[in-house]
Parts: sequence; C-alpha cells; structure tokens
Amino acid sequence: MKKLLLYIGCAVAMLSACDPNDEFIDTLDTEAKAAGIDIPKNESYTLTADDYDIVEKGNYDNFDSDEEAAELVPTILAERYAANSSDGKFEIRVSYNIYVGSLKYLRDIVDFKEYAAALETYELDSDDFDSMGEEYGEPGDYDNFDYKMDIPSYLTPFLLAKYPDAVADDEVLIIYDYYAGGGVSLVKSDVYGFDGSVWSNTKTAPEAPADVELYELIYSDYNEMGNTSDDDSFTTVDKAEYFLPILLTQKYPYAKSGDKVAFIFMDGGDFAGEEYTFDGTVWAAYQSTIVSSAPFKFDGTVWTVIPPIKFVIVDAVGDAIIFRGAEGNGAMIDEDYALVGNGYYKNFDVRAGKAEETEAVRIEKLSKIIKNKYDDLALDQVYFIQYEVYAGNEGIESQDSDGDGLWDVYLKAVEDN
Repeated sequence: MKKLLLYIGCAVAMLSACDPNDEFIDTLDTEAKAAGIDIPKNESYTLTADDYDIVEKGNYDNFDSDEEAAELVPTILAERYAANSSDGKFEIRVSYNIYVGSLKYLRDIVDFKEYAAALETYELDSDDFDSMGEEYGEPGDYDNFDYKMDIPSYLTPFLLAKYPDAVADDEVLIIYDYYAGGGVSLVKSDVYGFDGSVWSNTKTAPEAPADVELYELIYSDYNEMGNTSDDDSFTTVDKAEYFLPILLTQKYPYAKSGDKVAFIFMDGGDFAGEEYTFDGTVWAAYQSTIVSSAPFKFDGTVWTVIPPIKFVIVDAVGDAIIFRGAEGNGAMIDEDYALVGNGYYKNFDVRAGKAEETEAVRIEKLSKIIKNKYDDLALDQVYFIQYEVYAGNEGIESQDSDGDGLWDVYLKAVEDN
C-alpha cells in the first residue's frame, strides 16, 4: 500500500476534534495532578515564545515547514505536558507559526532598483529610436522596441556612438518603451556595461509574475497621501503600511477578489516592496509568516502528529484490517467510546435527533478512534470496525451483518485535501 506522506498543509482541512468525555478527562486530569503533570484543559493550544525556545526555534518563533512542526511539536508537548504514567489518551490541536519566506521577485526588483540608482540613467526618446531605423519592423517605426526585436543588436552600436569616451567597467541604465504584444505596452529598463570594446546587457530589470500588477510610487503619490517629508519617501512617522492600503482603494476602485498589486516605494530613503491581495473587501499585505495547525495525540507515553487523512465508507473487502478490539474482532472497547465522548453508555445513539443519528457524525468519531489507535496509518488501507448502537424502539434498520448485535462498517483511508 502507498505509505502516507507525513505533511500537514495550512490550507489542508483536518478532521476536527470531537467533544471529550468529561468523566474520562476528569480521571486523566486527576492522575496527572497526582504525578505533578499539567494536562491542557482545552482541545486547542497555540505555541508561545517559550515553547519555540524548547526546540531551539526561538530566534524567530516559527518553523520552516509543517513537516518540521510535525517533528518538533511532540517534543514541546512532552515538555509542557509530561508523559502520563497511565495508559490514558489525549488529543489536542496545536497552532504554530510557519515561515513561508519573502517574495523573491520583489527582493530581486528592489535589489535591481538599489543597484541602478547609483548609475547614470538614459531614457530613449523618439529621435533615438528613429536613429536605429524607421522602416517597418525597426525601432523608429513606432518609436519603441518590441518582442520580435533583438534589442542588444540595436543598443550596442547606439551606446558606442552615445558614449565615445566610455572606459572599461562603465555602466548605464537604459530606459525604453517596449511593446509586449496583445496591446500591452511597457516601460522597461536594462543595465548595459562597457568592457573596453563593446557594450552588453549586464542586468535586466526583474519582472513581476503575470498575475501581479507592478506599481512604482511617484512624487504625486506621496504628496496626495499627505506625506510631509522632502525626499518622497515614507518615514517612521508617515508609515507605508498606513498609506498603501488607502492608495490601493483610490487607484483600483474596481478591483476584483484575488487581484494582486506590488508596490515599489521609498521607505526611509531606501527602496522597498510590498505585495497586496484584494479579498473582495479589503487589501491585505503579503505575510511571510502564517499560522498553521495540526492535531497531535498522546497515547499514554508519547505525543505524535495525527496524519492528514480521512475515512470514507466502502464495501466489504477481503484484505481489510480488523480493528484491534479486545477480542480482535473489530469491536470497539470502552476506551474507544470514551475518546469521543461516549464513555458513559459505551455506544452510539442513532435515534432521530440524537448525537450519532447521521452517518457523517459516526464516521467522524470512528475516524478519530482509528487515528488514535494506529501509528502506521497509510493511504488506501481499509479498516473493519464494529460498534454498539442504541436505537430505542424506533425500528431503525440494523447494519448488523452477522447477527452479533454490533453495527459493521468498512472505512478506507484517503487523503484529506
């Protein structure tokens, strides 16, 4: 069988925890207190700065990935909630920070802007394009370069004539109009360097992804936002994060959900970049750190992550794994019912309007029991499990296939995405 890849996605929908059985939790808590152990009161927990210190991730209080969290969070839980000497079980969903990284294209653009700021800048005008040829297909035809042209073949001789006194290692930033096809016209920039004989393109301005509009703030933008500085730059007083969302609403009043805009601006005299995404209501800045979560289980000895799988009902199969009941016949035992809040009557109440009336609720509880019972879960495995029901006198059709008083079900492990 295909083994489960042990990863937890932020966007992956995990099986939600059910209400714990009060009697079971009270017993576990009493035992824990007697041993000097602090058992969590809730079914969820958010890591603190001290928790990250336990696994030497305290510099930034985050993990590099969900996989790393799956590896390290059990150590934190073992430290916070020391292993109980009993064989009781506990499940908790842990929230933690994941560093997803800054946007590389924005870093590249900002780096290029910083580099180019120290260079001489020259912007081609119509006369310059005309000097490169005015026939059809030549730059002077429309006073721009286009996607069909070999641009260096035009700029190399142009720069030799433009800078006859250039010496080796001279560089210049060339800005020009560019037609990208499909009715799209752009302003592009390249750095050209001189090696003592010829000019060649040494750096090309990075571009934003196709689904991101790039916008560089100009003098009037800073002024319209009430910026009080004299150098067209945000400051510690006039902060970018205060003004940019307002500018977005003004510049893009008809934005649609999912639209992205990347700003290039001056912040404290240096170039900076920020990407915003519109969710249909507000513009939100890209976050390099996100909050993720995963369920973890305590088996009485150690904490482990619960894999991101779910179970679906399938027809009977010959190679199904028989649930590890007390007699090895697939029947659930007392602690199984207790784990999902059914420890008092040790059955599922399937009467109309009752807790386990629907098949979906029963599958949810059975799934939680299987996940806590097995550490070797794998995709495509099928489990045969039997459980007690209480149907009262309502004449509910039984799912008891062999007349032993238990309802039977085959559950297959599939990826939860």
